[in-house]
Amino acid sequence: MRHALFNANTYTIRSCVGKSDGAYSNLDICALGQCTRKVLAADCTLAVLSEPEWTVVYSSDRLHPLYDMIYKVGNIFYAFQISVGGSHDAKQTRLSSGLELAQKGRN
Repeated sequence: MRHALFNANTYTIRSCVGKSDGAYSNLDICALGQCTRKVLAADCTLAVLSEPEWTVVYSSDRLHPLYDMIYKVGNIFYAFQISVGGSHDAKQTRLSSGLELAQKGRN
């Protein structure tokens, strides 16, 4: 996936909501990629705030609880969770608190 983010790609995406939420079934198309560099960091959420746009930040902790990688373009953050199952604890509340932290860091 890190390699793919250095090229322009089109993906099918869905909102970050639980399966019981009506928006879960709404799929959308999103063009992602064209990143220019990558950075390994212990805390992706904090690191992405200080990195330039189009920098893929991925965690040195393979059990990072929120997502596997993130980058930003302007005020939009693109976060990806590629691994699933017991290796992550990416519950909605944890994702929301991580995004709130990112927003606070931008202000």
